[in-house]
Amino acid sequence: MHRLTQAILRDRLTPGQAAAARARSEAILAASHPGDIADPATWPRWAQLMPHLMVADLAATDSPGLRWLACDACYYLLVRGNTRVLHDFGSGLRQLWRDRLGDDHEHMREIANSLAQALVLMGRYAEARDLDQDTLDRNRRILGEDHLNTLGAANSLVHDLLLLEEVQAARDLDQDTLDRRRRILGEDHPDTLISANNLAADQHALDVAPL
Repeated sequence: MHRLTQAILRDRLTPGQAAAARARSEAILAASHPGDIADPATWPRWAQLMPHLMVADLAATDSPGLRWLACDACYYLLVRGNTRVLHDFGSGLRQLWRDRLGDDHEHMREIANSLAQALVLMGRYAEARDLDQDTLDRNRRILGEDHLNTLGAANSLVHDLLLLEEVQAARDLDQDTLDRRRRILGEDHPDTLISANNLAADQHALDVAPL
């Protein structure tokens, strides 16, 4: 719908009607989630949904479903390689949501994770590291050190540290993550094996590094 038409319709609604119309439109948007972003079959539906999501008043929404949809949209932009759009969209959301939700909110931490990945792709490794460190610290405090989301955040930070050639710090964090994943998930879980492989790579990098 053209924005002028939207403005005319909004002007003719009472506050109660406007609130009801907003709630209905947000419910429709949230229910339109295309599905698993890792499945390319969902990408055409994501592409159709994005223009509507971009013009939605996401800053003012009280709908958790719509906020999760916005978070998932960031991952869609990431897998499609739309790094600049992701950065601008995610940064805008993070600024708008901060006052209403606070930095500890799960949607804020989710957006921060997407933004950090965008910063890595833009070559801004130090900024990505600082953002991922902040997310890891918050997850540890809010979810606990053994929570799977906390361990995932640790894995993201390791990637940043390696890009910055902070290998010893990466190795120490990988060792801690591996120990926790072995205890929680078991020796043969794919995430445990990834951590074991990461730790071996870290140790090799330290062994061959010039003195």
